Amino acid sequence: MNPRARDHVNDALAILAARGFTPSVDTSGRHVKVRWTDARGYRFVLVIPQSPSDWRSRSNSKATLRRLLRNGAEPQGA
Repeated sequence: MNPRARDHVNDALAILAARGFTPSVDTSGRHVKVRWTDARGYRFVLVIPQSPSDWRSRSNSKATLRRLLRNGAEPQGA
């Protein structure tokens, strides 16, 4: 995995862990997929490119994840 993609994944894992989720990372294919399930059984996937080329991609990925969490993902045990 590209070091820049690794930074994106580490950001996502830290945000999810802080919210009480246990995510998994799938590195097969062209994109990295961070998957998690909320307390209701809904599954979520954040797709991160293996080679992010735009300097805004890290902040865009974090914003997308925060938006997903704000709009309905409930931590396990909530």
